[in-house]
Amino acid sequence: MGSSTVYIIQGEADILTPQELTKPYFDKLKAPHKEYFLVPGAAHGHNQSVIDTQYKVAKACIASLQKKK
Repeated sequence: MGSSTVYIIQGEADILTPQELTKPYFDKLKAPHKEYFLVPGAAHGHNQSVIDTQYKVAKACIASLQKKK
């Protein structure tokens, strides 16, 4: 990954890409900034909990970019 920022938003109840696979993958990633979000009760796909977390992450990224200007 090198200089990339990585965000993984994982549903706690996701059976298609379970956290037992995604968390070890995330832990091995080399990135200057990375965050792993485990959404309680969420499964695979778009539901309100996942969308809310995606919005929170996107909003924080935009705020961070605006500070750098």
